[in-house]
Amino acid sequence: MDCWIERKAAAPHAPNQEATQGRSVPRYAVVICAWNSAATTRRCLEALLPSTADPNGRVVVVDNGSADETPALLSARPGVRHIRLERNVGAARAKNIGAAEVLRDPKLSCLIFTDNDTVWPDGTLNRLLELMERNPEIAALGPRARGAVPVAQKIPDGDDPRAAEWTAATELSGLGLVVRRSAWTRVGPFDERFGWYGYEDTDWCRRARRAGLTLAVANCAHIEHQGGATLAANPADWQAILQTAALRYQTKWSLIPPPTVRPAIRRPQNAGAGDPPPISVVLITHNRLDQTRACLESLRRHTGRFELIVVDNASHDGTPEYIRRAFPDAQVIRNTQNFGVAIARNQGIRAASYEQIVLLDNDITVSAGWLDDLRGEQARGADIVGIEAARLHPDAGPRGKCSAPTEAFDYLGGACCLFRRRVFEQVGLLDEGFSPAYYEDADLCFRARAAGLRLAWRPTPAIRHEEHATLGRAALDYNRWAIFERSRKRFLDKQRGALTVTHECLPPRNACRRAEDAAAGAMQNAWRRLAAVFAGVRPGLFPMFFPKTLLPGETIAFPVMVEISDRRAHRLDYVWRNTHGATLTPARTAATLPGGGPRQWMDVYGTIRTPAAPGTYTLQFYLCCERWAGARTAPIPIAIQPHA
Repeated sequence: MDCWIERKAAAPHAPNQEATQGRSVPRYAVVICAWNSAATTRRCLEALLPSTADPNGRVVVVDNGSADETPALLSARPGVRHIRLERNVGAARAKNIGAAEVLRDPKLSCLIFTDNDTVWPDGTLNRLLELMERNPEIAALGPRARGAVPVAQKIPDGDDPRAAEWTAATELSGLGLVVRRSAWTRVGPFDERFGWYGYEDTDWCRRARRAGLTLAVANCAHIEHQGGATLAANPADWQAILQTAALRYQTKWSLIPPPTVRPAIRRPQNAGAGDPPPISVVLITHNRLDQTRACLESLRRHTGRFELIVVDNASHDGTPEYIRRAFPDAQVIRNTQNFGVAIARNQGIRAASYEQIVLLDNDITVSAGWLDDLRGEQARGADIVGIEAARLHPDAGPRGKCSAPTEAFDYLGGACCLFRRRVFEQVGLLDEGFSPAYYEDADLCFRARAAGLRLAWRPTPAIRHEEHATLGRAALDYNRWAIFERSRKRFLDKQRGALTVTHECLPPRNACRRAEDAAAGAMQNAWRRLAAVFAGVRPGLFPMFFPKTLLPGETIAFPVMVEISDRRAHRLDYVWRNTHGATLTPARTAATLPGGGPRQWMDVYGTIRTPAAPGTYTLQFYLCCERWAGARTAPIPIAIQPHA
């Protein structure tokens, strides 16, 4: 571990009044995770240290690779144990490092995790500890707070004097979490697979409840959470990072409905031989119940037999309840976060049962004959039929929508498209790296064309689109234009082999890598790629960093950059080895690469399958081609572990 620990003697703080009135508090340690934002950390410590001046209290701050004055602040602060990490290892791992340090004290009874943008009023800490001491059945306790906390922890409008001193809870926020040592030992540390930030506390609470432990909210203790101070001090795509963590959480706990098994299409008894087959309609929603109601009612009036799959991105205006009431046969997939377009559509596609799949935005309304118009193009050989077509500039910026039926187009807009199922079976689902929005439809169209599939543009007055009506009102969720620019850069970098561009049009590759590092947080199996070379890597293969842990028997998709330098096809192989260096299986192919002609770098998406047995392994990639025969990455150590 790249860290060092600095300990200083405690300064003679003025003793906390409540701590000196003979009340019993257990021995405890406060663990704070900090990353830049020194002023925020200073305020947190100034409020907290007077409460921890008694002999039972300790404060540990884990500096997660800060580049500002945070290290100097902590080094000069008496009474603080300072663990300095050379790089940001993520919130979960940093908290675990702090916990492991304080648990060396065999007499320690409680751990307290808090964020550096949290202010603890005088006496709050001791009230929580006294409550834990009086109620041994409580395994973990949290105070009430303002800001982004579970509903049970929000400060009510008025304090009720009749309220019990604590209330049972199903979830607690990590901004102020008191945990008994015995509970921490039983449940285990935070799951570090949640990455930089988010959901490690929610996951720990769920594991605690599964172990039969009691979580509680202290009604008598309030803290102030500034909220977002650390996020604002560090330029990163926090929305994408949170999406990754949320998706990991939902996948781990099976909260995302599994794909529906494709049933055989059986014609109803009253259907004539010439009736068209049913379709699957995948609709994504995020609030705007008025639009969703108009869209679904128009579908009901002007569509024959169809399967309705609604993926709701955390609506809070009653949309899911309306759909269940008005369309009881619909399959509703509810997300607890707004995952954006690509992830939600993929959820719906996986659940679709029929050969024809319509992807629909909820700002679409249809009238009589809409489906016949789209199916007419499909009958003429089209694999994807869309109502809107657009062109791109050489820098991948929007050139505008097409208006003349004979006009050439680059891609079909995704607001309303009819797909044959084989499109997704042949080229894959939408690239979730474009989450939350923009260019996922263009990317899919480019991949489909490269695979020899046919696209058709069919504008029709039977389909009306109120463009951007939903996304345009999601300002609280996303910075629309920042998202657009990030997706544009990702698309251009990924499709540079398919676009005719000048060198000046291309953003610097390193900038693209940084943008993609942030955007990759939205992938279901996202990988952080760095513009650096492992020791011992030979030219021709651009390596990537993998997560340190993966699940056994898991099929993983990943991006890799390779240099194509001749016209023959290339192959990217991989092998797993155990700790003794023995190869587990013969080399397997992760991806087949096209012949490149002129020397060029290409983005390639491949797949690997992890070993079935838990353990520690190394993964190594080999590029099989003439120019770089034997080009390989250094062995990548990876732990294969089952779900915590």
